[in-house]
Amino acid sequence: MALRIPSRCFPGPLHVGNKSSHWAWQGLLAYPCHNVVIVVEPTSAQVVQTLEHDKCVVTKVEWAREYFHHSLADPYSLSLASADTSGKIVIWNARDATVKAECFESSKPIVDMKWLANEGATRDLLAVLHPTSTLVIWNADTGAKVWKKTFSEPLLGFSLDPFNNTDLAILSHDCLFFLDDFSGMKPPSKAPKKFYVSGGGGSKKATSALRKVRQQLVGEPKKSSDVNSISLSDCLQMMHSPSCRHHLFLVYPREILILDLQIHQTVGSITMERNGSSFQQIVAARQRDLLYCLHENGCISVRTRRRHPPASRSQLSSSPPQSTQSQTNFDVIYDLRCQSDPLRLSKQNRAVQMSLDPIFERTLSLLLIDGRLLFWHLLSSKRPYSSPTQPSSLSSTSSSLSTPLPPVFGGSVSSFADQMLQSPLPPTSTSQNWIPPLLPNNCGSSSTAQFGLSDLFSSLSLPCDRTEGESVQVILKMVMGGLLESCCSPPLCLKMCPPLTTKNWNVYKPHLAAGTSTGVVQIFDLHSSSLYKEFTIHTCSIRGIEWLDLSTFLTYAFVGSSLGKNEVKMTRVSTGQVSVLRDCKEEEAPIESIQVSHLKQYFLILIKDKPVELWDVSSLNVLREIRVEGRVTAMTWSPAHGHQRRVAAGSASSSKDAKIPSKEHFVLVDSIGFLCHYVADGSGSCREASKVAVEGGLSTVTALAWKNDNLVLGDVDGQLGFWQLKGKMARTISTYRSTVKKIKFAPGKGNLMIFVLYANGNLDVIDPDSGQALSSVKPSREGFNVQDVEWAASDKPVMACSNGCLIVSHYSREKLSDLTPIVSLQQSSSGGGGGDEYFNPRILLPKANFFLKTLLQHQSWNSHYELDLTKMFGDEETMDVIPRTAYHHIQSLDSSIKEFLMNPRFGTAERCLLIAKLFGDEFEAYFWEVALFYLLHEKIKRNDPNYKSYLDAELVNPSSDIFRPERGSNESGSGDGGGDKSTIDEEATTAKEKENVELIAAQIKKEGIPVLDTCYDLLLPRRDLQRLELHRLALHDTKRVTYEHTQKCAEKMIYLKQTDRAVQLLLETASENEQHYYTDALRACLVATIRSSGVSQSTIKLVATNLIANGKLSEGVQLLTLIDKGLDASRYLQTYGEWNEAAFLAKSTLNERECAEVFSRWADHLASPSINQKASALLLFLSLGLFSRVLEMLYSMRWFDMAALFAEVCLDLKVVDETAPETTALIEAIFLEYARFQLTVDNKAAAKYYSLKAGINGSQLMKTVSSEIN
Repeated sequence: MALRIPSRCFPGPLHVGNKSSHWAWQGLLAYPCHNVVIVVEPTSAQVVQTLEHDKCVVTKVEWAREYFHHSLADPYSLSLASADTSGKIVIWNARDATVKAECFESSKPIVDMKWLANEGATRDLLAVLHPTSTLVIWNADTGAKVWKKTFSEPLLGFSLDPFNNTDLAILSHDCLFFLDDFSGMKPPSKAPKKFYVSGGGGSKKATSALRKVRQQLVGEPKKSSDVNSISLSDCLQMMHSPSCRHHLFLVYPREILILDLQIHQTVGSITMERNGSSFQQIVAARQRDLLYCLHENGCISVRTRRRHPPASRSQLSSSPPQSTQSQTNFDVIYDLRCQSDPLRLSKQNRAVQMSLDPIFERTLSLLLIDGRLLFWHLLSSKRPYSSPTQPSSLSSTSSSLSTPLPPVFGGSVSSFADQMLQSPLPPTSTSQNWIPPLLPNNCGSSSTAQFGLSDLFSSLSLPCDRTEGESVQVILKMVMGGLLESCCSPPLCLKMCPPLTTKNWNVYKPHLAAGTSTGVVQIFDLHSSSLYKEFTIHTCSIRGIEWLDLSTFLTYAFVGSSLGKNEVKMTRVSTGQVSVLRDCKEEEAPIESIQVSHLKQYFLILIKDKPVELWDVSSLNVLREIRVEGRVTAMTWSPAHGHQRRVAAGSASSSKDAKIPSKEHFVLVDSIGFLCHYVADGSGSCREASKVAVEGGLSTVTALAWKNDNLVLGDVDGQLGFWQLKGKMARTISTYRSTVKKIKFAPGKGNLMIFVLYANGNLDVIDPDSGQALSSVKPSREGFNVQDVEWAASDKPVMACSNGCLIVSHYSREKLSDLTPIVSLQQSSSGGGGGDEYFNPRILLPKANFFLKTLLQHQSWNSHYELDLTKMFGDEETMDVIPRTAYHHIQSLDSSIKEFLMNPRFGTAERCLLIAKLFGDEFEAYFWEVALFYLLHEKIKRNDPNYKSYLDAELVNPSSDIFRPERGSNESGSGDGGGDKSTIDEEATTAKEKENVELIAAQIKKEGIPVLDTCYDLLLPRRDLQRLELHRLALHDTKRVTYEHTQKCAEKMIYLKQTDRAVQLLLETASENEQHYYTDALRACLVATIRSSGVSQSTIKLVATNLIANGKLSEGVQLLTLIDKGLDASRYLQTYGEWNEAAFLAKSTLNERECAEVFSRWADHLASPSINQKASALLLFLSLGLFSRVLEMLYSMRWFDMAALFAEVCLDLKVVDETAPETTALIEAIFLEYARFQLTVDNKAAAKYYSLKAGINGSQLMKTVSSEIN
């Protein structure tokens, strides 16, 4: 069976303009190589697609973000944007290798490009920064321009806030622009806010630590005499932190600045040591607060966020710390955990770009300028801390990532810090290197497979399982896990292995040998599109390669200028053994050609100005030297030959079976103009059979090709002569090109197509019958031309290009673009004998894709979950096309993934989470991660006998120093003693609720439930979000510089009930500040003495309402919060469009029922047609535990597959009331639609099962399914 050879580009060294690579949720990696975009499958490290631009160098590639639900109407796709030096942006469908749209604004290369993660109808929006200061939003589906905005200064890049899609940061040469009304549908209406980075530390010059922490963003106007302003032109990169809200990274060669956009200040920095390699790029992880840093020497370092305790009571009660030591203790610090081994990079070789797997965030790719692509994996190992009597031998790069957690903190920041500082430390830890994680990690989940970064860190043992004197330390390590080799220095010569025959079909591999200028020969497998082997044979340029058989080839090289030493060596591919065939003792002219006969019995060596040498392959000896009158200019062997004869065993000539060499024919053309025909008769002799003159107007012949009775000649003037030997006909055509360098017939019986390679790099594929060129390749202006060419298949030439790439293309294409769909490549690979199979469902057709997805997610229609499809659909040979495709894809899954799918610890929800990641479904992965946590959290709460106490309790710690207003008193203040009794009852209720929260948290740790990290921000549980805000507030408090910053801190203190500290901050207003001094003093008195009983509460509420009505929203909300009217305050914030602030206030101050009311209103707002962010609304309902609302919204959005799976999970965990009539009707309607969906994707067994669960309405569908099955 013939092996299919796909059209492909084997990448070589990169162009200096290729500075991009991107690894996205599609599960594929893309990077540019000259004018070609290379698409790589990272798991198997193989090239699966190539896309070509029109000769211009590609500078930027970016995969599309598909943050929406996929269905048969909106299937998975592989959309990719690429931009070149001409300013053209091409939107590709990488699956089918077709162009969807093209965009063009200016003729200069773009500055930056990112896809927008919008919801609703605007899914194909691409934000592009064109030079020098133009931001354009393109509709990537149509190529139309949505809007355009020009800024006043040249721009260097931009970053989208992952927590808020309306916030955009833009980097300029000396300032930062911030937009807070960014939208993909209309240009910003507000003028951008401009800030300058003021202070030291941004430049390469070393500065003191005090100056570093004083860096801040200063708004307009900027004074021309500001000598402390930092130039941003040296900034290499700017990006938002995907794990910590409001944090922005600025990367300089010797330093990384961390800016907090809430307070417009630098809250931390990472400074490179004096002898360390400079920073080049960073990639921030989302699942955990972790940085991957790429250095100029090719090393990758891993840094994790250190969690510092806030200031102590004495520190917070005093003025801002003045000493450098006390202030830097509160900076955001990323500790070095591990680093990869540095690469041995030369001056010509360097690291280009680093990309992170966004799904699991544990694998990185590193692209080098020489074209190699390296894959690094982050691994971990656990070990106990050293005993107290034994000093730890671990360096700082092996610090623990898991340390004892302090108890749950409530109350003021000072009490929070006091309790934190009093917590016990591990035996070898100190208060300086202790790293308490902000959020609780998983505990006791060692049985859970570690696929992603969150699994790695959450699987560490927590203090709840440790005994005294024991603790666990996690050691991180970067190891290389894959390598995609590139072509060495531009290949000079190519040779395809002998063709496929009936005798070698069982061992045949389509191997191509490429020789380089460094003496290296690379063997490529054209079927799997991979580098098979590489040999260093010579020390100089290889001039030619010839195969003797499928496992042996000859190479020849020349050492010298005009005269020197020729080297001819034979290499065995299987062993790598290299043998010298021709020992040149005297200097001579270089070898011009070596030709091996078709039966591989002989080969000819042509040396300039010397006789042609005829060699015997079996003995590797010279049989004869052939002399002609002139100089031989071309030669070739005839494909016609006699059959080899065997000598029977026991005969006089042999004791066993042996082959007798048969006759073979070859022709030589000399410089005089004669074509000489010779016959090698097999006995070691060679005779001249005939000699004819070359006529037809041809001059000196430089190339020959012979097939059947057709002989083609090419001369120095670019003319081609076609001879038909049997018909004795000859004709000559002129190509009007340069000297013919090489001619060769295509393989295959009856295939007479030829390629003609010219000395100037032109290439033509010609039909000899018509003499017309079917396709041509011409040298480009950038110096691109063809160095050598071979036939890879009967219809595909493979070209060695001057840019270092090898290109396999169909000869009928006018361009070299690869137009092979990836799906056909996978099918050919799974057919056997090809490259490594890989799991990427996006390459499948939509119906097969969703059939595979439903099988992997859940199989409730089967008695047990099964991955062996032969048990469900019969043998592979009898399967239909769709089940067979799914079968091959499942076989390519890793064994650890299969094991996890068979036995997920938390059932269907956890399996759906992994399947969403494997399918590259970004939204579904977020949905199931949030759903898994809150579903299991709800199950634990429902099993708790004190569950009802959660509904009316508050989370704030009553034992703190916060003044708690009295409840239960009447409006007139009458009822002596009533307030005290209410306070006692409330404290008892809240203490009981706090105890229950602790029990639930302990149960979550014990069960090993995966927790949500800071990347989910407002979706976090109230307990975790409050701890996060207390930590952030303590940091902001130590960074106060301006009056506005102090007021923001005071406002947050009031929201979080830290009234004592808020009073201190208000009283810090200087008397020189006449505008605010008196007002702040009165506010401090009000905060310190406020009571909620009687007329005072009504008065304060009236004043707050009037303030809000007159534009003093913040002041009015603070007053309402002080009198425990947090629900009213949140409603006012929502009314005025401050949805995020209202959500923060609700989770910080309200009980569960009131918080649910605020978030429900926010979710309804997001789901409204005017906003159309239903995906975000779904996550909010999940965080509230309103699972019935989630089912209703999923059904209304027609996301029936997610709705059915979510309904089954809720029923299994018993977190919805299935006895309620409205719930039963909703679930039956969901199952009915899901049964129809299963029938659409040809899963009839599942359709039958869900139609039975759909009640009465499913009976008709059940009949349809049964009839189709029968």
